[in-house]
This record gives sequence, structure tokens and C-alpha cells, in this order.
Amino acid sequence: MDNSKEYRLLAFIAFIYPFFPLIKEWSTSLGNVLELGILFILLITTIVTFNNGRIALKIPVIHLLFLIYLAVYILLSPEIMDSFSAFRIFLLYILLYTALTQIKDKRHLRYIANAIVISALIMTIGALIQFPFPNVIKAFHNPSGWYDLGAKTNFIPLHVYNRSVSFFNDPNVLGVYISSVLIFMFEVNKNMKIKHIKLISLMMTVAIILSQSRTAIFILITYCLLKLVVWFLNNRKINVLYLIITIIVSLTIIFLLCKNINAILEYLRVGTLMDGNGRVSRNKLYIQNLSAQDMKALLWGNGLTVGRDGMVFENIYLMFFYSFGFIGITILLIFLIMSFRKFFILSNVIPMTCFLIISYVGDYFYIPQISLIFLFIFAFNFVLSKKLQTKNNYFIPPLEL
Repeated sequence: MDNSKEYRLLAFIAFIYPFFPLIKEWSTSLGNVLELGILFILLITTIVTFNNGRIALKIPVIHLLFLIYLAVYILLSPEIMDSFSAFRIFLLYILLYTALTQIKDKRHLRYIANAIVISALIMTIGALIQFPFPNVIKAFHNPSGWYDLGAKTNFIPLHVYNRSVSFFNDPNVLGVYISSVLIFMFEVNKNMKIKHIKLISLMMTVAIILSQSRTAIFILITYCLLKLVVWFLNNRKINVLYLIITIIVSLTIIFLLCKNINAILEYLRVGTLMDGNGRVSRNKLYIQNLSAQDMKALLWGNGLTVGRDGMVFENIYLMFFYSFGFIGITILLIFLIMSFRKFFILSNVIPMTCFLIISYVGDYFYIPQISLIFLFIFAFNFVLSKKLQTKNNYFIPPLEL
């Protein structure tokens, strides 16, 4: 792939996907056509080869078996269109995995990275504009959806409940998306030096705060703490000056937090924190309902779904259990590990942990605007460290099939 122009398609996908929620607000049909068109072109350029006038399909056996397995679960689902939406998301991830892991030219990676950062920067600027001038951003959204948006943000200038949605339609998804891009920037900056990263990081951090997404704030803090732990483990000689500065900064932050604790608690809606804004109660109810299913559904699930019709999950693990059952989810896990085996390297442990954590409070696996960023993180870490790869670099040994 690195000898062609197909990396431009990957960059286009990275840039355009965050805008699909806004596109679908105005025309669901247009959004679906664009998504299917991108998927079709990616399919052609990734697995279809032309040799001496003959067309051949080049797809790993494990990927083909995985897709057949998912297709069976489409047939088990009572909602065919809903299950097809889930299938095409899996297909998108498999095709992107195949395309990204073949890149060898660092310039092509930089091209894709720029597309990711520029797209996120546009979303960030939208979030910053919304707080003082919400009507500017509101005008970009379809008036028919203003009522639904009103349940998530009040669009009142400088108001505590004017949660930034920017060009998304949900402040939590916006916040987690920007946090994911920040993690992406931190991960790849060592190898490709993102321009103005300090200024961009500051702007994105403010945008995350304005979104009031506790998941986004939590996962960013978790990522930084995990990186800090790894840094201390790898640098046994502690720089005294660095340690003193860290202590002073930490104490200053703690002092400011304590001084403004009431305003912060109101801003973060701490009254709903323990119940996860209703998620804990809903998850308990879902577990009770899932446990009451017949034996067939418990073992093999109810068919592929993205949870948009019927039961709406905010926990990907419960959704997978509902879809695949005990036996089915075990097979799914095996397929996921073998199909994306190149991603299971040590440099991906922290970002992968972050993704697994946020999946507990949201169906982010089925939200490409989020999961694609993590897929790019995993792929970039693999490609950028490929020359150094040995069996010891993998926490799950690579298997060929």
C-alpha cells in the first residue's frame, strides 16, 4: 500500500468520519451512502488485486472466517438492518487493519496523522466557540434535532449547562473523541513530532472540560497516570528538580480544587456520579434481563446488533453478551485476538487499557468516531516500532493463519 496513493484514502477516512453525525442530522441517507461508498472503495483497494487482467481476492483466512462467523449472527438477529450496521463496522475495522499494517513509509503516516489532528482541531474550535456563542454552533445542526440536543446542552452563553457538542450530537462522544485524539498525539509525537502540539493540547483540554464529559476527563487522567508509572519504572534515577516541580504543581492543583470544590461538583454533576448518570441502574436491569433468557440465548446470543433498536446498551461487554452469548462471545474474543494480532504489542498496552475502560461505560466499539482513533493508535504504534519487533515485544504472541 505504501507504493500507491491509497494512504490518501485512509487520511480521508480519518478526517471525514467525525463529521458523519452532523451529516446524518441533515440527511441519514446521504450519510449512509457516503459510509457505504467509503467501505466499498476501501474493500476494492485493500483485498482486490489485478494480475494479468485477472481479478483475485487477497484476504487472510482468519479474516474471511471471522466475517463468515459474523454473517451467521446477522441471520440470527430479528433486526437485519441493525445487524448489518454492526457487520459493516467490523468489516471497516478489519479492512483498516489490513491497510494500515502494510504502510511502510513514515511520510504516509504523517499525512494520515495530520488529517486526524486537523479534523479534531475543527471539532475543538467548535467546542470553544459554543461556550460564549452557542447559537453559532447551533445553526450548524438541523433544527429538527434541536429538541433532542436540548436534553444534552442548553445553548445558553457562558452557562454551566451549555455543554459543548461542537459538530457532534452528544457532548460525551465529543469529549471522549477529543481525549482519544490527545492520546493519539501523545503516542505518535515521539516519532513524528506534531507541530504546535502544546497549543493544540491546551485547546483540546479546554474543549474536553467544556464538554463536561467525565468519561473523557477520567480516561485522559488514567492515561497520563499510567504513562507516568511506566516512566518512573523505566527511569530509576529520579530527577530531583523534576520531582520538586511535580510536587509543587500537584499541590497547587489540589489547593485550587479544594478552594473551588463546590463549583466543580456542580459542574461535574456529582449528584449523578455514583450511579454513572443512570448507567449502573440500567446495567443491573440489563443483567437481570439477560440472566432470565432461555438457554439458547444465554449460550449463543440473540444475533448481531449495535443496540440502537430495542435494548440500548451503554456497556459494550453487555452488548456483546446479548449478541453472542457465553459460547459465542468466547469465539468472538478468539477471532478478535487472531484477526488483530499485530496490535498486541507492549507499546499498545496503555492505550488498549484505556479503550477497554471506556467500553465499560459506553458502546464506543460501535461508534467509529471513537474506535477508529484507537485503531489508528494501535496501527501507528505497530508500524513505527515494526523494525524493533521481536517475539518479546508482544504480550500475546502473533499467530499466522
